Amino acid sequence: MKYKLSHSISFAILAALSWSTIPLISRPAFGDEMASMINELENVLNQSKSSSKTFNDLFTSKQVSKIKNRHRHLLQKFPNTNWKIETSSKLDEGKVIIYTVLQGNQAQYNLEAKQKILLEITAGKITNQSLLESQSIINSNNKNIPIRISIPQVVLTGSKYNADIILVKPLGDRIVAGGLIRIDADELEQNANPNIEISELGGGGIFKSIQAPLKPGIETLAALIVHPEGIISITHQVRVVSKEEELKLHQI
Repeated sequence: MKYKLSHSISFAILAALSWSTIPLISRPAFGDEMASMINELENVLNQSKSSSKTFNDLFTSKQVSKIKNRHRHLLQKFPNTNWKIETSSKLDEGKVIIYTVLQGNQAQYNLEAKQKILLEITAGKITNQSLLESQSIINSNNKNIPIRISIPQVVLTGSKYNADIILVKPLGDRIVAGGLIRIDADELEQNANPNIEISELGGGGIFKSIQAPLKPGIETLAALIVHPEGIISITHQVRVVSKEEELKLHQI
């Protein structure tokens, strides 16, 4: 049986921001200009009336069109959204890692997306961004079915890793189906709706062993669980690196 993952890829949210599995932490003592810019970014994403800035003020002309389009596309899918941004680490001059959490809902679906991103800032504008971690969960029928996701954020090329999505509550006699696939970069960029073949799940979740690609890059996993109380769709980004030293960036 095949289903289309029709609502989780649409969050493709902004290659400019990232949401990650993070504990929210206090904002470090960055310079006033940097702290102000991060605050304005949060306000612009939330379309705060108190903000005096726009996307054009915060991003270079090369970046702003794509970011605005993705933001608009997301709001069409989830008109009620709220972003929270926390800064984690200031690296070299003009570079900062931020954590962002997005929550959104509409009549039939609830969205939670978490990402971690490295921003590069020059002359008061964001010139580049690298998505370090990304995960989204969409629940149908406004029922947040509790799940636990155990998938690494970063792996070495050629290594094997486990992708486990566990249903927290016991199922009893109820039947649950699901499946998990890789999504290629073109599908993700185009907000495509991939087909996921599902089958009956044993053991209360999805448990899959995956071989990482031999070349460094980004691997995006998409999963779908059809539960008696609703449908859950999940996307999770795994960064594939070739050197153990590169794992350190993800520990910041």
